[in-house]
Amino acid sequence: MIDTLGVWFLIPISKAVLESWGFERHPKGKYFNMHYRLNISVGNGAVVTFTYLPYSYLRAPMLNLEFSLPHLLVGNNIHLVSNIEQAVAQANECLPKVEGIPVLNLWDGVLYRLDVCYDHKVGDLVPFYIQALQALEYSRRSTLPYTSQGVQYKNQQVTTKFYDKHKESGNPAALGILRQETSLRKVAIKKLTGLKRPTLRDITMDLTLDALEDNLRALNLSGRSIGTYDTSLQTLCDAYGTDAGFCYFGALAAIVEYPSRDVVTSASGIHPRALDRRLKKVINAGLPLTLTRNKQPLPPLVIERPDDNVSSAKASVIK
Repeated sequence: MIDTLGVWFLIPISKAVLESWGFERHPKGKYFNMHYRLNISVGNGAVVTFTYLPYSYLRAPMLNLEFSLPHLLVGNNIHLVSNIEQAVAQANECLPKVEGIPVLNLWDGVLYRLDVCYDHKVGDLVPFYIQALQALEYSRRSTLPYTSQGVQYKNQQVTTKFYDKHKESGNPAALGILRQETSLRKVAIKKLTGLKRPTLRDITMDLTLDALEDNLRALNLSGRSIGTYDTSLQTLCDAYGTDAGFCYFGALAAIVEYPSRDVVTSASGIHPRALDRRLKKVINAGLPLTLTRNKQPLPPLVIERPDDNVSSAKASVIK
């Protein structure tokens, strides 16, 4: 499912046209990054951002175009795009016309940003999932709060978020939705598609769902229920015996309760590699490296794929 898109085109724009745009100049090392920006609101409240770089890394003028695809089509991003081909065709008709810029075809733009999303309908368990997810670590990413609605795992190229969509949007239609959202930048999109200059023609629904499933696997959540303190202790004791199971549970509870693994190793005196070995035993027992304070274990987060028997041509644009 797709939300925000960013595409670029190699298009020169005259200075006369740019006079009405905003101009920004930022230091970048010993050089300056200069660009012009124009934000245009369309009738349904969506905002389309045009950013023009007179001097790009390709040594040619570059126009960036960024917007939320479902917001452009229906006025919000509560409901996500489920048919890429139809949605992009409609978006081409909805894009605002700007003086001095030729009519743009989104299919021809090179992707530099792609936000893919999935809505987990978990009802009143949303805050329990967020609390549990805040204790997880993602390899080569930093775990950070996402405003007051959720958690994010972030580096320069990829950010994965889990958040309460109802709190974030204020829309009653989003009540009970835990949104999983991954924002991919240039290098990450190239890795996902295997292409040097990927376009929307290279993005399929299967590819977006693969990316979301990869996030769950990286967090050891794929197919795994988040246990309570009682059920996780029982699982570890059943798997390894009472003494070893209690030891491994202690390592799990420590990383959940303490702010970081560094704090755990410093307070306990355990070597980081020894802690990692114990946590590996937890993973091997089928548990994610977190716990919930809900009375019952939290069901696994599952990415459901559309029925393969339903033709994409017949599928609705927005789901």
